[in-house]
Amino acid sequence: MKKVTLLIVLACVVIAGCMISLFKSGIGLRSPTLIRPSVMDENMTEVAQGVFYRLFPEFQTRDLLVIGADTPSPRVTAFLGHLQKQSENYHKQPIEIFNDEKILAAQEQISKCSKLCWILTETQSASDIAPMPSVMQLAGLDEKSRFTLSIFEYDNYDPAVIADCEKQKVLTLNCLKNLGIKEAQRKMRDTTKKYFFLKKYKERDYFIFFQK
Repeated sequence: MKKVTLLIVLACVVIAGCMISLFKSGIGLRSPTLIRPSVMDENMTEVAQGVFYRLFPEFQTRDLLVIGADTPSPRVTAFLGHLQKQSENYHKQPIEIFNDEKILAAQEQISKCSKLCWILTETQSASDIAPMPSVMQLAGLDEKSRFTLSIFEYDNYDPAVIADCEKQKVLTLNCLKNLGIKEAQRKMRDTTKKYFFLKKYKERDYFIFFQK
């Protein structure tokens, strides 16, 4: 009887060890979904409203929003315009937007900014997992309280990128993008509609996806 009990205990230990190992190997590839795949409205007002409400604690407490958007389409431009209105209505003051070309000249102004400044740059230098140095680092404002919103417009994911990410167990910007799209596509039931969803990574990086 003692031998049977010992074997059961050992088996449980082995199983627990395997589960912990699997958990640790995959944890670095996880990014929570804050807004599940949802149908986009045509003028993007509802999308902007939903994102503002979901990120309200950040708009309420952080001094800066850094937006990463590569060649914004009319839809992205409309979304950002509505999001700006939501923020201005809450703060009851206008938001000033700086692109990465103007940030150095406005360094002193931005350093004093409290909740009324947005920085517009490319996705490659917006978030903490972006491959290029953060635009805030380059401007000498890395200590400034901020959150980031990187915008992706997509058709599909790249299986080769996902295979490489799973092999390396590291979540880069490209990995997050492709893994997020793959995960979300399972929940996009209506092929006649276009969807969006919002994800988060770590403490201050947020990623919004728009289906083309």
